[in-house]
Amino acid sequence: MSEPAAANQSVKRVQISRNFIWTAALILLLGILSIWLISNANRRYFEQQLPPSVEVRKNPFLAVEQLGAKYGDSITTLRDFSLFDDAIDPNSIVIITNSRKPLSQNRLQAIKDFVEQGGFLILVAEEVFDDEQQASGAPLLDELDVRLYLNDESVSSSRSLFGSDLFYSYYNENSALEFDGEDAPINVSFNSNRYLVDASGDAFYIAGSEENNHLIQYHYGDGIITVFSDISFWTNDRLGDNDHAYFFRMLTETFPVYIVYNPQVPSLFSLTWQHANYLLISLLLFIAVLIWYKQIKTGPVFPQFSNDSRSLLQHIEAASAFKTRYCGLPELFEQAKNDLFKKIARRHHGFLEWPPQKQIEHIAAQTQQNEDKISIIFKPTDDAQIFTMQIALIQKIRLKMDGKRYE
Repeated sequence: MSEPAAANQSVKRVQISRNFIWTAALILLLGILSIWLISNANRRYFEQQLPPSVEVRKNPFLAVEQLGAKYGDSITTLRDFSLFDDAIDPNSIVIITNSRKPLSQNRLQAIKDFVEQGGFLILVAEEVFDDEQQASGAPLLDELDVRLYLNDESVSSSRSLFGSDLFYSYYNENSALEFDGEDAPINVSFNSNRYLVDASGDAFYIAGSEENNHLIQYHYGDGIITVFSDISFWTNDRLGDNDHAYFFRMLTETFPVYIVYNPQVPSLFSLTWQHANYLLISLLLFIAVLIWYKQIKTGPVFPQFSNDSRSLLQHIEAASAFKTRYCGLPELFEQAKNDLFKKIARRHHGFLEWPPQKQIEHIAAQTQQNEDKISIIFKPTDDAQIFTMQIALIQKIRLKMDGKRYE
């Protein structure tokens, strides 16, 4: 092996050794730094409140469904009243969270038949009783003569995140509910804004706080109707409070449960009118003005088109009007004059190169016309009257040169 080749190999070995040493040193330094951080760093744990998922926002009773699934119970949430289109198994529990939805007579009768045959119905009162009308507008509530009232000192009924009539801004009012077979009262937080009154006196069980009644039960045929003043304690964010979950299990254990959740959400137009009525009125006025403006016709008014056959003169007149409107008088005049001059040039070579005065003299000699009169065809104009005279003169010259008589 030659000496230069051996020297090159030695240099490469030195470079590889240096790269290896630097890499190893860097890895060692990172390892020491990691060990120091692990040994001396203080770990801190924190909780971040995440917004509810789409599934939770759509179904406020999802936690109740999961509670039932944990114990093997069948719990179904429905967003309409199609459940009452067919006969319902009386060995089940139906919870209607909204009494405001007007029910058809067939569906209303299906609910009554279900309870009379031994079904268990939980109804949430939503319609406030009108003392003047002596009715609330809710068929089942009026038939039972159970009345819902609002406390005078109640807070405003602002909508919650769910956008439903079920949920109101309120403060909790703990109620100790006592039931047969239970060793201790069941604590439930009802909406203090509302309370129930048994006007008929037919209720067999009434419960609530010291000030207000929130739960009333009636016998109806072989079944039971339970009326609540509030049901928000069974929603996702409150099911874990107090004895709410136990209260649900106590009422519904071992029975299939159907929760009819039908929120009364106002339409987009109603919300817009409520919060931005001036903006909506302005938008409608703008659209009306825009439509009115687009209907206005601009420009000259032409006679209404007729489907009758036109004469040749009418076609000529229409073509002339079109050319006059889009070409202008000077351009039309130049076209007529050029046609005349080309015709003369075919008979008299070099006519187009002659000066204007010589052209005037030649035309006057050929047509026996006055030179001053012929000179007007050499002066373009925008005047309609002069334009008519020029065109008439050009036509007269053309006929004279052809040996025809012009009248």
